[in-house]
Amino acid sequence: MTKNKIEISKNALQEWRDSGCPRGDHPLFLTKKEAKKDIRRQVRQEFAIDRKRFFNKLMENPDSTFFYKLIKKNKGGNIHQGTVTLDVGGIESDNPVEQRRAFANFYEDLAVPKENDRYDVKTLEASKTRCGLIENLAIYEREEIMPFTTLEVGNAIKTLNNNKASDEYGLSAEHIKFAGELLVDVLTDLFNQILKEGNIPDIFKTGYITPVFKKGKHLRKVESYRGITVASIFGKIFEKLLLIRLSAMNRNQSNLQFGFTKDTSPAIAALLVSEAALDSKQRRVPFILGTLDSQKAFDVVHHDILLDKLYHTGINLSVWKLVKGMYEGLTSKVKWKGDYSLAFPVNQGVRQRGILSTHLYKLYINELLLELEENQLEKYVGITYAGCPTVADDLSLMSECTQEFGAMLNVAHSYACRHRYIIHPEKCVVITKQKVKTEDNLIWKLGDEPIAIAEETTHLGLLRCTRREPRQNVTHKISTARRTLYSLLNVGCHGLNGLNPKTSTKIYQVYVIPRLLSGLETMHLHKGDIEELELFHRKTLRSIQSLPMCTASAAVHLLIGLLPIEAEIHKRQLSLLYSILRSENEALMQIMNRQSNVLEYTTESFFTKVRELLERYNLPDIPSLQTNLPTKNIWKNMVKRSVSKHWTTILRADLEHKSTLKFCEKTQLQIGKTHPIWDTVDSCTLDVKRSIVKARMLTGLYPPGRFVRGQDVVDLCPLCKLEKEDICHIIGICSETLPIRSEYIQELRALLDAQLGLSFWTENITSQESLVKLVLDSSLFIPCRVGKNTETCDIGLNP
Repeated sequence: MTKNKIEISKNALQEWRDSGCPRGDHPLFLTKKEAKKDIRRQVRQEFAIDRKRFFNKLMENPDSTFFYKLIKKNKGGNIHQGTVTLDVGGIESDNPVEQRRAFANFYEDLAVPKENDRYDVKTLEASKTRCGLIENLAIYEREEIMPFTTLEVGNAIKTLNNNKASDEYGLSAEHIKFAGELLVDVLTDLFNQILKEGNIPDIFKTGYITPVFKKGKHLRKVESYRGITVASIFGKIFEKLLLIRLSAMNRNQSNLQFGFTKDTSPAIAALLVSEAALDSKQRRVPFILGTLDSQKAFDVVHHDILLDKLYHTGINLSVWKLVKGMYEGLTSKVKWKGDYSLAFPVNQGVRQRGILSTHLYKLYINELLLELEENQLEKYVGITYAGCPTVADDLSLMSECTQEFGAMLNVAHSYACRHRYIIHPEKCVVITKQKVKTEDNLIWKLGDEPIAIAEETTHLGLLRCTRREPRQNVTHKISTARRTLYSLLNVGCHGLNGLNPKTSTKIYQVYVIPRLLSGLETMHLHKGDIEELELFHRKTLRSIQSLPMCTASAAVHLLIGLLPIEAEIHKRQLSLLYSILRSENEALMQIMNRQSNVLEYTTESFFTKVRELLERYNLPDIPSLQTNLPTKNIWKNMVKRSVSKHWTTILRADLEHKSTLKFCEKTQLQIGKTHPIWDTVDSCTLDVKRSIVKARMLTGLYPPGRFVRGQDVVDLCPLCKLEKEDICHIIGICSETLPIRSEYIQELRALLDAQLGLSFWTENITSQESLVKLVLDSSLFIPCRVGKNTETCDIGLNP
């Protein structure tokens, strides 16, 4: 359609020019103008259709991709890509070739093993010797590997993530998935041939590095960019299959490793820190928390030491040889500003975002966690060791004794020296709670370097503070959520002149609330903390619906169908409980049983809180869940139904006492269901404005009252000047608006007569008040399917 109109416009323009560009009332001039208007009208319509289609997709399946598209829409078309200048050898350069070379030199240097006076040479030599012996053993005592099946290869392909960057050959997950069964058969034969010969193709060992800026760093320094490797798509599939044959690798993994581990999450590690701090607080003993930062953790893993550890997990020798082959002859290149640098060898490290990388790194540091536990270095919760909760390379140490905490630091430093990586003393932080007696003279060291003792530190996205920890986190989370909300304003995520409130609420629910509540389910929030969160939440919902601040809080939630923030926290706490029950982690189970059975309801423990929540929402108790744990989807639906039903009852009860809501059918309002006012409106400025007026009428806040010395004074109608201006007068009585009003009322009556019969109007609409109620909230009178159709008629009755 647009293409045809462009052609018509071009032809009209050419004819007008050929005729000497006449103006005025000349037919060719008018035809040219009309053609131009027509094409502009068509373009606006297509933009509107595209916008509507985009937000419909967002409503159906919101994800991070749509969020960043929204941000991009906010920024507009002139988005600056990459840095203008980069520090290259002390000189600022804007030349892309020089910048690529600088990044390549930096990552190549990082990929070369370094020597340091603190490193233990004997450990490395012993690992190299053992790796040589293991390799000879693998040659002479070759063990068979079970061949891959087409089912395994097909499942591995299905787990590839869509919409990811293609490899250096231009292949992405979508190419492999859409190729079908024919490619699965070919890849199965190829991978089984690799297993048989024991040689890894060079194409599997290549990749390109994309520098990604680290937040808070210097923008023009190459070391401020984290290198994310995009490996060969075929290599990714092979690594996924190889991981199946490496199932024994994590058999002896520490219970305190929560990173990249099935059925665990960083939130569980954060919860463990909170429970340990609470345990020390209840026993009135000091609590010491240290967070350790490893320099370039994934990039400095020594291959020989890693392979030595891998063999001692008891894996198949042939599989061990394949893993070794994957790290021999490894190469990378840098992709920057649309082009690649020269390739360079990678002689150490496991690639960030690699399939095997996280599992191999966990193996690399696993002995440190086991050593701390075997030496019984604090901290315990009851009789369960909880001294070093870890998420991949994010290690924290907890203790109640200053001497034992110093010993833990020594163990961590010694392990780092043996395994040839550096722990940053400057980036390591220690905080203490329940004041340590000798705190004024405390100096903890990592090797010879002192570690800072601070008032707060950030661990797993949460602030850990010496005092007022929940309040500090709530303030920080509200600030983060507010910035996220502001970033979405230009795309219409606000009230007047924006998207329809239903879409805006969905965006807020999916993208803002998770940032607002991230990690708070692991903390004991006081009443004041929850009220502060509720204040931000309600203010946002009022703004999205363009409702005045004096609108009843229950109406703010029920009109849009969204839970209060306290209920959102409860849902996350119940979800976290399910994750703990499903994880089958022995340490977690012991701590859960101890905290839920020993502690009283009055304590601040997470487990006593969820025990209370299970009772409140009529859900099975913890012992019942341990015996018969439902599936994830069943549990999610159980929690959703129970929480929504509970809060719907509470909010409806609150509305019963609100005189301003006399025209609202309260029994039809419920959490999870949007009121027809918002459910039927399009993202059209005029429709949104009209619906806002209707919502204010429904909540009794339109027309706005006049105030004289604190008293509400209702003036006469400014149009007819005969009666006081209230909702009944505006919609059903005012003589000045009668001609306009009659047209819409007749249309509404005709629609209802056709849908519900001729007797409906005479039996139900018997007074001006019943007419007003039908116009503002028809859910009491008519079914939902008809009620949505009446909104178009009703909206015309609004001022």
